[in-house]
Order: sequence, then C-alpha cells, then structure tokens
Amino acid sequence: AFDGSRCCCWHDGRREPLQIAPWKVNDVLGFAIDLDEGQMQLRTEQQELTMPFKAHGAVYPAASIRGFFRMHLAKDSWKLQTPRGYKEWGCGVFTWSD
Repeated sequence: AFDGSRCCCWHDGRREPLQIAPWKVNDVLGFAIDLDEGQMQLRTEQQELTMPFKAHGAVYPAASIRGFFRMHLAKDSWKLQTPRGYKEWGCGVFTWSD
C-alpha cells in the first residue's frame, strides 16, 4: 500500500520510506496493479513509483482517505498516462466527502 500522508509504502507488514512529497489537495494519482508480474504502481504528475505486490487470494480495491476525493474508474476519465497493456477494472465515478 502507498501512504501519501506519511510518505511511505507498506509491504508484508513492513513500513518502507518513500522519497515523495506528501499528497495535497488537487493532486491527481494513478494506481495500477500487474498481477502477473507482481507489481503495484503509483503515478503522480511528477513521478512514478513501483513496489512488489503479492496477492494471496482475491484482490479488492480499497482507499483510506481523509476529506473529499473522487475516484475515476472509467479509462476515458483518467488524467495520467496509463502503463502499456493495463485495462480499467470498473466504470463510473465514486465521490466521497466527510
């Protein structure tokens, strides 16, 4: 998991620091998972980070967020370049506000 508030990622129960700026209001984030290669990717307008990913059974998308956010699931609404070969896993727009 990527943690933009604490600038770290979590993998196999361990916290690993990341050299990223904390996420802020109006940031655009892109997430991608390659189940075959075992990699998870985070993209921002400034950088791209990749970390190992191991699925143990079913995989469900999840987000832990404070405040307002909007999740764009349909590919035609994505703001960042997608990795080659990746496909959308859902459609629609999900919005949440405290």
